Amino acid sequence: MAFFGGLDTAVLSWINGYVGRSAAIDDAVRVLADWNFARSILLGCFVLGAWFKLNDRDSRLKIVAGLAGLLAATGLSRLLQVAMPLHARPFNSIDEFGLNVPRNLDTHWGFASSFPSDTATLYFALAAIIYSLSRAWGIAAFVWVATVIALPRVYILYHWPSDIVAGLALGIACVAIAQHFRNTVPQFDKAVMLEKLEPQLFYPVLFVLLYQIVDSFAAVELVLHEISALGKHLAGSHEVARAIGVPL
Repeated sequence: MAFFGGLDTAVLSWINGYVGRSAAIDDAVRVLADWNFARSILLGCFVLGAWFKLNDRDSRLKIVAGLAGLLAATGLSRLLQVAMPLHARPFNSIDEFGLNVPRNLDTHWGFASSFPSDTATLYFALAAIIYSLSRAWGIAAFVWVATVIALPRVYILYHWPSDIVAGLALGIACVAIAQHFRNTVPQFDKAVMLEKLEPQLFYPVLFVLLYQIVDSFAAVELVLHEISALGKHLAGSHEVARAIGVPL
């Protein structure tokens, strides 16, 4: 059941009405929805370029504080997905709402909760950082995230519109709060000073962080998945060993 009831369902149904009209469009939207690097590399490049071009303390504090807010927003979005009541993804309601099925529909999330959208949270937060540095480019970034990143995920039934709106609000709020305290949180200033004192340490960390953001932390998720799978395998092995009486 969509959180915002009839409005949520109506907007989703309207967008879903275009599914299946063109195989080429369906395939293109699917690529946009799943190819993290291609859809967001321009956003990451802008932030990196702004770091070098806007070589003043306040701009760099905005970037550092904004990235901290982005990480907090992304972590909070994942926490809310787990802590809040289940909000099943639209592809679990295809029959209930008479939705069109996208080509090559990926349902590997199963019944994992979709509210709020962590993808929308992440990239709207990145757009908020850009907006704090340049209003014109920031507006362009928000439009880009909305049309190239968020909308395709509704189109292919990964998310309800309300998931996207919640991600938008959460991402903007966390970045705004973090940047508001950019001059009072000493860690932000220390991070900016680290660039002067230890550039050989600062820049690799910055590059890796921006790459992971652009790639939607895919590598981090893969590592965590493998660790979880290993833990389950070891736990299963111990249970088998106990069952057959093998001392551990």
